Amino acid sequence: MAQKDPFQPVDTAARELAQSLLAQANHAALAVLQPGSALPSVTRIALATDQTGLPLSLISTLSMHTKALDTNPVCALLVGEPGKKVTH
Repeated sequence: MAQKDPFQPVDTAARELAQSLLAQANHAALAVLQPGSALPSVTRIALATDQTGLPLSLISTLSMHTKALDTNPVCALLVGEPGKKVTH
């Protein structure tokens, strides 16, 4: 039995939802690959959007993310706000 593709076609509603989520988010998690390592390094970053709605973050040239991105521009961005911390 063939597996069903889990990805739905991108339509106007999906684009509008993504733009809304980006516009509301203040933080994201940026994952980069550090030079010489196959493991990702993930850090919470501040996030905003530019005039066209594209994600924007200011990252210092001193940060490890900049050095990693200069070496390998492959990265991932997880957008969203952390939930309340649950303690038991």
